[in-house]
Amino acid sequence: MSEEMKIPGMNEEFPGEIKISNDVIAIIAGMALCDIDGVLIGDKLPIEFIDRSNAKNIARSIKVELKEGNVYVSINVSMLFGIAIQAKSKEVQNAIKNAIQTMTGLNVARVDVTILQLTFKKDTPKGENKK
Repeated sequence: MSEEMKIPGMNEEFPGEIKISNDVIAIIAGMALCDIDGVLIGDKLPIEFIDRSNAKNIARSIKVELKEGNVYVSINVSMLFGIAIQAKSKEVQNAIKNAIQTMTGLNVARVDVTILQLTFKKDTPKGENKK
């Protein structure tokens, strides 16, 4: 995840490059999940996962690649049992795509979501909204 993404044509009036680290884009992707109820990264709420993880742990759950000028994201999540998985996965995809495109100006071509486990209410971290 130590790659950097160059933003083309950002400042043609002044020489220089603007690069965004894959780690930064992975954090943006993880933070995009903070407002989505019932989705965890590993066994933690997204904010707790990003807050308490190092780049190596984030890289295990959120992978970012740049191919042909497009961003590709792959994320592993857990979901609360009883949630409509397909609808919630689409919500995750849209949130990640919108957050990355808004914050970086880069085009997100694909967001792959892998649900690794279901979490039951008694296992849900405190503070989790159960919608």
